Amino acid sequence: MVTANYIFIKLPFVQPFKYLYNEPGNLLLLILIITTSISPWVLDWLFKSWYSQKPLNKNTLNQYSDEVVKVLRCYCQKQGYGFTQLAILHVTAPIAFTYGNSPATAHIVVSQSLLEQLEVDEIAAIYAIQLAHIRCWDMAVMSLVLLVTIPISKLYQQISAWENSISLSWLRNIVSLIGSFVYAVWLTLNATTFQLSRLRIYYSDHFACNITGNPNGLIRGILKIAIGIVMLKNKGIQVGN
Repeated sequence: MVTANYIFIKLPFVQPFKYLYNEPGNLLLLILIITTSISPWVLDWLFKSWYSQKPLNKNTLNQYSDEVVKVLRCYCQKQGYGFTQLAILHVTAPIAFTYGNSPATAHIVVSQSLLEQLEVDEIAAIYAIQLAHIRCWDMAVMSLVLLVTIPISKLYQQISAWENSISLSWLRNIVSLIGSFVYAVWLTLNATTFQLSRLRIYYSDHFACNITGNPNGLIRGILKIAIGIVMLKNKGIQVGN
């Protein structure tokens, strides 16, 4: 904030903003609390509007893996809360993730291709990983980052589309520069969770092995997901955000 004002001072006809010299801690904390509180419902709307997310009922999931339904029901009963909310995305990439700010608002989301490409025990292991993220609450942090970065990612995609449709080279260069800046903001915000993304894998893998008793199924499931995503990228297909 001070750096921004320093730049404003050097620019002609621009005055620094006194507010940028104030301590931003309390305001940022308030914004974080509000954003985290509303993140499950806003993400619901974003995924439904932009990625055609649909609810996934237990009966449908049971057709792909009866084992995963047993794992989910046993874990939820043991923890003393209702059956975890499930959702599905009809995308080509085999993906799975969890969002929410508490176990009560948590959503486990998988793609249709994941259910079709993985075996019964592998699906159960992947869902067990998501339960670990709910148990240790790291999904609340990841939900906050998703809420902030998804709109920025969509904006970058739109700018890229505009750039490709512009015929004037000078205007295309300006749009390209704006797109690069937006991408840098997106990358910087995502970088704040790189360390957490790595550390939480150790816990979630250990938890999934314990709850399913099937480390081989977990390994096979993760490998199939990685191979599926790499194959799509090699074909030039956009995997997601």
